[in-house]
Amino acid sequence: MINGFINVKPIITKAALDAVQAAAAEDSHTLLCPTHIVFRDGEIIGSMSVIAIPLVNIWAHSQKSNVRNTVEIINAARNIGRQKNNGLPVVTICAPISPISPLMPKLGFTKYGDTTIYLEDN
Repeated sequence: MINGFINVKPIITKAALDAVQAAAAEDSHTLLCPTHIVFRDGEIIGSMSVIAIPLVNIWAHSQKSNVRNTVEIINAARNIGRQKNNGLPVVTICAPISPISPLMPKLGFTKYGDTTIYLEDN
């Protein structure tokens, strides 16, 4: 490894996961299902989550669906996401203007900051 350049390694042990989570906590950050640790000169300087988090995005018709239907859709999507990703928790996108947004904590979701989502151009 050349000094000054990054080295990315997959997280394959609990010790590696604990180390990267501790490094992030020391820097006042929390990690969302990290899959890889980023090192520079042997020191942890970051992490990434690559294909580790099932991302659930749903649409429920504003006139033909009700809150109960939306909750059922969310639960079905969660189950599918967990099945596809070995039981990992799911992340969902919910606009602040959505009528379901205030209910998300009651459905078992924790707000994880105010993040802008970027979709790569094709």
